[in-house]
Amino acid sequence: MTHAVLGRSRRLATEGVFAHIIANDMTTLKAAIPDDVHEALIAQAAREQISVDVLISRTLRAAVALPILGLSLEERAAQGNWEDFDRVMSRVPDAPPVPGDER
Repeated sequence: MTHAVLGRSRRLATEGVFAHIIANDMTTLKAAIPDDVHEALIAQAAREQISVDVLISRTLRAAVALPILGLSLEERAAQGNWEDFDRVMSRVPDAPPVPGDER
């Protein structure tokens, strides 16, 4: 197991995860993760040329975004309406893509 510690400040203990509140409205977490997950994080961050902190923050934000809205992806999809989709899409002009948007 790898123990990741980011930042310094006062410590709050919650079920084995330690949260540190720091001055810039950020929370630092200490969590035990499997070594292979830690290695994968390092490799992915290197591929994206970002820090591991940024990768973890972005991934956690995406993981909690839909539940914060109160809906899972499946629940949001179930609320979709194909007639509304077709009505909106019918307003899109039938024209070639703008140069650079061909993909």
